[in-house]
Amino acid sequence: MAGAACRRKAVMEAAPPSSGQPASPALSGEQQQAVDPGVHAWVSASAGTGKTHVLVGRVLRLMLAGADPAGILCLTYTRAAAAEMRNRLLDRLRRLAACGPEALADELATLLARKPTAEECSRARRLFLQVLELPEGLRIETMHAFCQSLLARFPLEAGLAPHFRVADEAEARLAFDEAMNELFATSTQDPRLANALGELATQFPDGDLTWRLHQAVGARHRLAEALAGRGIDGHMAALGRLLDLEDGHPDETALLARFLAQEALDDTRLAQWAQRLTAGGKILQNCAEAIRIFLAQSPERPDERLAAYKRIFLTREDARNRRLQQQLAKNHPEIAGIWEEACDRLLAFLAQKKAVSIWRLTRAFLIVAQQLIQFYEAIKTAQGMLDFADLIARTEALLGTPGIAPWVLYKLDRRIAHILVDEAQDSNSRQWALIAALLEETFSGRGGREEEPGTLFAVGDVKQSIYRFQGAEPESFISAREDFRERAAAVRQSFRSLSLSTSFRSAPEILTFVDAVFAGDTGRALLGLGQEPISHQAHRQDAPGLVELWAAEAPAEGEANPTDGAAYELPQGITRVDDPADRLAARIADRIARMLAEGELLESENRPIRAGDILVLVRRREAFVDKLMSALRARGVPVAGLDRLVITDSLAVQDLMAAARFALLPEDDLNLAALLKSPLCGLNDEDLLAFAPQREASLWQALRRWAEETGHAELRSRLESWLEMADCEPPASFFSRILFAQGGFARLIRRLGPDILDPITEFLARAHQFGERGPASLQHFLQWLARQRQEIKRDLEEGRDEVRIMTIHGAKGLEAPIVFVPETCSVPKADQDRGLLWIDSAPEDLSGLPLLAVVPRSRKALPARLEALDAERIAREREEYWRLLYVALTRARDRLYLCGWYRSRPAPGCWYERLEEAMRSLLDLADEEEWTVLRYPADRLPRTAEEGRRQAAITKQDSIVPASWMRTPPPPEAGSRRVLSPSRAEYEEDAPDAMPPFSPRTGGGDGITRGRLLHSLLQHLPALPPEERQPAAERFLNQQAERLPAAERESILAETMAVLTDPAFAPLFSPEAKAEVPITGMLAGRPVAGRIDRLLITDERILLVDYKSLRPAPRTADQVPGAYLRQMALYHALLRQAFPDRPVEAALLWTAVPRLMPLPESLLTAAAPSWLSAAQG
Repeated sequence: MAGAACRRKAVMEAAPPSSGQPASPALSGEQQQAVDPGVHAWVSASAGTGKTHVLVGRVLRLMLAGADPAGILCLTYTRAAAAEMRNRLLDRLRRLAACGPEALADELATLLARKPTAEECSRARRLFLQVLELPEGLRIETMHAFCQSLLARFPLEAGLAPHFRVADEAEARLAFDEAMNELFATSTQDPRLANALGELATQFPDGDLTWRLHQAVGARHRLAEALAGRGIDGHMAALGRLLDLEDGHPDETALLARFLAQEALDDTRLAQWAQRLTAGGKILQNCAEAIRIFLAQSPERPDERLAAYKRIFLTREDARNRRLQQQLAKNHPEIAGIWEEACDRLLAFLAQKKAVSIWRLTRAFLIVAQQLIQFYEAIKTAQGMLDFADLIARTEALLGTPGIAPWVLYKLDRRIAHILVDEAQDSNSRQWALIAALLEETFSGRGGREEEPGTLFAVGDVKQSIYRFQGAEPESFISAREDFRERAAAVRQSFRSLSLSTSFRSAPEILTFVDAVFAGDTGRALLGLGQEPISHQAHRQDAPGLVELWAAEAPAEGEANPTDGAAYELPQGITRVDDPADRLAARIADRIARMLAEGELLESENRPIRAGDILVLVRRREAFVDKLMSALRARGVPVAGLDRLVITDSLAVQDLMAAARFALLPEDDLNLAALLKSPLCGLNDEDLLAFAPQREASLWQALRRWAEETGHAELRSRLESWLEMADCEPPASFFSRILFAQGGFARLIRRLGPDILDPITEFLARAHQFGERGPASLQHFLQWLARQRQEIKRDLEEGRDEVRIMTIHGAKGLEAPIVFVPETCSVPKADQDRGLLWIDSAPEDLSGLPLLAVVPRSRKALPARLEALDAERIAREREEYWRLLYVALTRARDRLYLCGWYRSRPAPGCWYERLEEAMRSLLDLADEEEWTVLRYPADRLPRTAEEGRRQAAITKQDSIVPASWMRTPPPPEAGSRRVLSPSRAEYEEDAPDAMPPFSPRTGGGDGITRGRLLHSLLQHLPALPPEERQPAAERFLNQQAERLPAAERESILAETMAVLTDPAFAPLFSPEAKAEVPITGMLAGRPVAGRIDRLLITDERILLVDYKSLRPAPRTADQVPGAYLRQMALYHALLRQAFPDRPVEAALLWTAVPRLMPLPESLLTAAAPSWLSAAQG
């Protein structure tokens, strides 16, 4: 109970005061029905209808009705949703425990929709402490987290090691790669496996095959179900029946030989046709030529012979040649009938050939996949590891095991009585089966708990089901509702199916527009799943809303179209002239910049719009996002960047990996050529052409000679140092030295911009993480990184005042006052996810479902049976595409901006067509700045904050109204920007020799660690008596730098003591001097804030000193890096403002020498940033 006591103490200390607590929002009539604790409830909640508020209300009503908090289980889709629900519930319970009697009665009356009884008030007071006393706390967790806890409680019953662990994505991928290696090794000893791999290799490229096998491993539990009780042979027999294959083991070669020998027209007849058709028109002459080509083919080459035979009858798309058929019927009716019969036989053969090809591919794939899964499972078992797919499957098996399941359910029956499911539309049939198993006693009618009957509560919205790629089955939301309704009816329990349609989020105009988009049978059909008519009501009836649809950006006349082969991907930093995507990015950035610069009013909150109010939603993280981020930054708009980044997709990270590959294998000419053109080396095409084409040896040898002859010796020595470091430095140190000690970071950021900060920071963090696992080589690190899709997940929900750019999937559950949706003219490619086709239903009664068919990406390769089933898959994906639009539109509270671009024409059936149709049903055409805008309401134009204040003054009533400054934040100071730190002043545009930030997340390499330790010692040691300084420094280094080698710690100690014991520096470390002095001020209208290492203030002068541990230290002041000089120039300017009556002197203390280097004022003036120099005249 110690943990519970600690939680109780911590939360009670944070408890609010007992008075002045605002009542929680009242529940609507529909919501009141949903929170009734005495019934099962299944709630369809449209976007913004307050489902989390309802969930919290339901839990509170359950506990007020006497339910044991330990018996309540809330299942959510994400950890973030679980945390939000837990925080809201604890906040409500805390208020009930701390508020006064009247406030408590009001709070409970709001919740209960009636006056509470004395017993209910008393119980409400106790609930908070009762929850805090729970050993495991409130059970609010994801389905996977619940399954993990259940398996951890019953590991032996589940057949698991008692201390199993759950692998993260990186570990699971490593296990998959290891299994693949074992697979290929085993194939050398297993002819059956080798033949299957060979057959697959002829059909699929290596990456495509690996992708399909990874899919199979992820779906291995479903695959096991498909093979259960019949194995691969039984599965293939069922698939053969579906494909109408009579032969149990069809063979393409034999099939082709039989067709050419028995069903194709004989050569003699075809030769006669050729003679007769030659005299005809162009179409008939082409047929005659096709016959002659066929007759010239060797019978020893049946594939070439078939290809030639097809040309006699079919078009290039393998369709019947209708034009030829018409000419034959008109001019040679004696040939036409035979030609048509032969064409029918050919088409039937080709269909059968497709079926046989897929049958054989599937069989080979199952042989390989089954062996791979065995290796994968063995690797996980050896490591005591489960992946996420195992959690659901193992729990399902545990609860379905005869003899064990009753015991588990008995133990759980005493703990779980009420289950609440959030985001229920994203569950699948397996998860619903688990929930049904947990509630078996409740729905069996023999639970034995009449005083506390169990209940089920589920809330979701099929319109927002967008995670099918993660296993969600939105159709199961509907089927599970009917299943549980029947279970409840069988035991005479109340079951309510409710709908929530009142949005507490969006303004009325936005909801009206959403209804128009999905209006009528066509609109509902877009979302699929038998969706009922869509209708939203607005709670914020008086909130002013705005929807704008901008004209789609089209290619300019004569602009190259990437689909016609004339265009190509341009190099980094070079933009195609008048590219539609660039124009749209600029348009959006201009609009946002104008909102902020003109202080447009966010009318719902009566304040100017801030950058943090704006959310841009995209379907995919692709090139357009980079264009938009660049456009926003170019206009001074703060932007948070992407919510997720793949580390190895960053050009800066790719350059660093190229540097490592060069250090490991300098003879790799292609890698070296790319590296030389990167910012790390800085050569251009002309440089490479000067020595690369005519080289007689490797590119590296040619470069070494050229560098000596042309004054590039520094580049050569830098590359040679990388070769030396590769043999002795761990990865983190290797990359840190390249970036920081050798100025690589400055070169990268000058070329690629500040967007590289996050990827490089995470890349270095991964290098440190890899090094902590044990001895780490550069080669192993590159292999480890290449096997993983290292992704940075950034939480943009709460953050700084910046424009957020997120995928629609990532923004699920979020909202923003202003939303832009720029990708409306494209549709998903139907072929991109085709690989494993799962067959769960068939046109006829076919035993043995489900079935798996391995299909090519091309739809042309599918036989008719599978083409129809694949069309169903495409239709489901298209429905999810439209549900994605619904989610995007309903994130907006006040304003919604819709736009798009295309490079040839808008894709048929894209969002833009439907959006324009809906807009035109609501308003007339408006025109703005020579480009078309559809605006709803048509007469609503954005107002500035000043216009809003003037209007308020005109319409002000006599009643007392709070002053506007009480309702709005203070206006920004004139010319204000982000606060500039002198130590980061090097990131200004005019800084040619930028230095990297010392990020604690990266560890910063040995140089940064050394500098940090030196700064700490020089800050604190002067306050101690001289005789205590060295022992204190030794203790500090032993504690804070224990991972550094002893020699390195001794070096840092010696360097520190050399500075402190030097008499020349005695005034700096006297009691009169101050350490780490914060300083803030305005320079040329810009806020500047920093921290001075050492500051000595006397009546005669001001001396500011900054420590630098750079090695080797510059000998003269004019050799000091420009970044250091700019930093000191800003400090100098701030102190001159603060002390205009005394001279201000600046100096750098080089700790490695040690030496105090004064910096002349003229040097500082020359080094000052351009914006400061211009202001000072």
